[in-house]
Amino acid sequence: FLFFSFYPITSRIGLKTNIRETVFISYAGLRGAVGISLAIALDNEVWRVTEVEEFRQYTSKLYGMVGGITFLTLCVNGSSSGPILKALGLTRAPEVRKKVLKMYEHSMRKRLLDDFVYMLTLERFKYVDFAILRHHVAILQDLTLADLNLAVQENKEITPPSLY
Repeated sequence: FLFFSFYPITSRIGLKTNIRETVFISYAGLRGAVGISLAIALDNEVWRVTEVEEFRQYTSKLYGMVGGITFLTLCVNGSSSGPILKALGLTRAPEVRKKVLKMYEHSMRKRLLDDFVYMLTLERFKYVDFAILRHHVAILQDLTLADLNLAVQENKEITPPSLY
């Protein structure tokens, strides 16, 4: 219910949710997280306030039960989420999310390449074969010579000449 009450806001901000996404969010929810956090708070409060062992045992048992219910919820929701996502038509990412993912991948690739080029200037990595590195790091497998030259040039601008 809470997710539906905030739907007018979430549909207009950020990546903008739609009604199908809101249905799935309300199904998956934060039930386990809320239950466990309340059980932890109760357990801590009882241990802080009372010395009566019987009360402490009750809250510890309650904490264990909430953990078990959370695990059961995880199993049920986890195994049924795939079919529900397919039924709601949420298995393909919208264009905005694809664009965000592509921008993130580009940024990650640039930073990784810059770090590799910098590491290759260090003495301990002078015998590393970049072709082997490229083979084992999937994001660099389609690297072009122009990309590598650009990374080397940018690295030269920020690295003192004594390190080359």
